[in-house]
Amino acid sequence: MVSMSDTLPQFFRLNIPFLVVLGLALVAGLAAWWQYRYRFSTEGTAVTIALIALRALVVFAVLLLLFAPVLTIFSVKKQTARIAVYVDNSASMSQNRLDSTRWERTERIIQNLPRQTPDDVQLHWFTFNQSVQAVRPDSVVPSSRGTSFGALLQHIRKNKFPKAIILSDGLNTDTEFGLDAFTLESARVFTVGIGRGQGGRDIFIADVIRRPAVYASQEQKVEVRVRATGLKSARESVVTLYMGGKRIGRRQVNMGADGALQNLIFTYTPEKPGMIRFTAQVDTLSGEINTINNRVHFVQKVLKNRLRIALFASAPGYESKFIRLLLQAYPDMNLQTFVEKSPGVFYSGHRFDPRTEYDL
Repeated sequence: MVSMSDTLPQFFRLNIPFLVVLGLALVAGLAAWWQYRYRFSTEGTAVTIALIALRALVVFAVLLLLFAPVLTIFSVKKQTARIAVYVDNSASMSQNRLDSTRWERTERIIQNLPRQTPDDVQLHWFTFNQSVQAVRPDSVVPSSRGTSFGALLQHIRKNKFPKAIILSDGLNTDTEFGLDAFTLESARVFTVGIGRGQGGRDIFIADVIRRPAVYASQEQKVEVRVRATGLKSARESVVTLYMGGKRIGRRQVNMGADGALQNLIFTYTPEKPGMIRFTAQVDTLSGEINTINNRVHFVQKVLKNRLRIALFASAPGYESKFIRLLLQAYPDMNLQTFVEKSPGVFYSGHRFDPRTEYDL
């Protein structure tokens, strides 16, 4: 509860130094005394002093206004600090083959954190796995689900807590985000690592490089990047790419113990325009700690053809050349340039056909 003394003004401050204010008061007092110094004998002492005081106040106010004073009032108001605590309760936090004390350490932190928190700090508790749920600290239990740092990052951005604490082992089952992604949220998000890092054997799809839009009846390429951790020796696996549920490619990959990234290229030719759903999948290794990140889904838009653009110039020049080079840098544009040599005749043997349709 906030008391009245916590909300009343505590400090008054002018933007003028105190010595300047004191000097202005002395100047105003001397000026008023000089004007009324002969009235003590005629008006009396009390009346003359009152006149001097009034005149001094007027002169002081005029002189003070010349400095454009600004009065700042400071007040102290206590507010309760809000901190969000996100506890990773995914399956990896309680798997004994990773670290038998991992969840025990998490429970100790959950028990001790409220005791060490000041009274003016309010903790908001959440658990996260593939989604985020609000909980009480005494009801936090492990689950059998994977870890989605993407869902956690979205929840932090949406709720805008002044500060957030994340308790997690950092095991990534969401290929889009890792625990290091939260450094982008500035210093208000603090991550606390639990256990000995990821550890264990894990092979996963690290990334898929593809164009967001392609064209029908043209061969396209998709690059699938695979990484493995926790391997003591080289292991073989198979990466498969599916398009609309149909297998379009299968590649064997040899993963080394150094955890190096392996890049695999798949080619395919879309038949018709539309949205196509793809799935990139790597076969599971024996004893793997996490199989959720062995598969990645993505979509690709298939267009009928490229944007057809006709560029006309009355004569060769740097302006038309600059525009031509600029548009040719975009693979989604099919550019045809017409530079007029004589009426109706263009360089490079091009002849403009008005029946040809162009998008621009």
